[in-house]
Amino acid sequence: MIIQIHFIHTSFVFCGTLLDSHFHYGYYIYAATIISKFNQTFQDEYSTHIYTLIHDIANLSPVSLNLMSPSNHNDEPKKQLHELFPCARHKSWYDGHSWASGLFEQANGKSQESSSEAVNAYYAAFLWQRQHGNKKEMNFSRLLLATEIRSAKTYWHTGPANTLYPAVFADNYMVGNMGGLDATCTTWFGNKISYVHLINFMPLTDITNELFSEEFVTGEYQFLEPYISETEEAWQGYIAALNGIIDPGAAWEQAQKLESYKLDAGISKSQVLHWIATRPGLGKTWTVTKSTNESQVGSPHGTLCSSYAKCSTLGLIGECCPTSQGTYLGCCN
Repeated sequence: MIIQIHFIHTSFVFCGTLLDSHFHYGYYIYAATIISKFNQTFQDEYSTHIYTLIHDIANLSPVSLNLMSPSNHNDEPKKQLHELFPCARHKSWYDGHSWASGLFEQANGKSQESSSEAVNAYYAAFLWQRQHGNKKEMNFSRLLLATEIRSAKTYWHTGPANTLYPAVFADNYMVGNMGGLDATCTTWFGNKISYVHLINFMPLTDITNELFSEEFVTGEYQFLEPYISETEEAWQGYIAALNGIIDPGAAWEQAQKLESYKLDAGISKSQVLHWIATRPGLGKTWTVTKSTNESQVGSPHGTLCSSYAKCSTLGLIGECCPTSQGTYLGCCN
């Protein structure tokens, strides 16, 4: 199986300020969870690194309950991973959401722009911990995720149903940047209305279903619609996916016009089509059958990727022709 993973950001630490770490690491953790599910070699080699990223953004406790403080520092045992990081570094437990601005001063206090990327970070941590059977850490990630979703709907999703803001502000349906002392309908990278909405919609994953309700998107998309034509093509995949929540039929037609190479690096046409195809009410019937390449059945080369030059050149390992799921990859020819 070949899995294509997209990253929107490149992880970085800006002058030691831990800027946006949960946004960045969330993509890596999510991708690593998917790859590990199908590739044991990857999991064995990189799981320690992924656990390090998780502890940096979703650490349960920096305090060890199992180690006594030694009287002789020379005999001090090696610290466990969870002892090296603070508890839930970015989370504000009073507000319920995270702050992304890191360790530097801002006039409006701490701030966070992309509420959906924060949600994705804790969703990714939850998926990894669940996949690896870490029940306590999994439940803590669920807590981080649940509070982040609830606060995103409270502080970022506005509209007439949200009474937190004056009507002139609420009518925008989305906060762009939330600060400790203010809220703006702008972003760090531009003031277009579509930017404000879509930076708080990406990435597109299963947790998007929990973050965006049909009721909210009905009003939001109606507000956003006049701005769609002036929105760059890179963002059109997210617009079609958003529309898919309320009108999958129309969204399906939108998606036909997309070209993956013109879209934002965090999304593809196939991803948008899959999202829309799984929405209720599309009005299309899908028949999916398992197919095999008959010319490969009983091949004397066997099933291993290393037995096929093209697969080997791609660096694939394990079973390719077919995979353990019975699928023949293109490099088998």
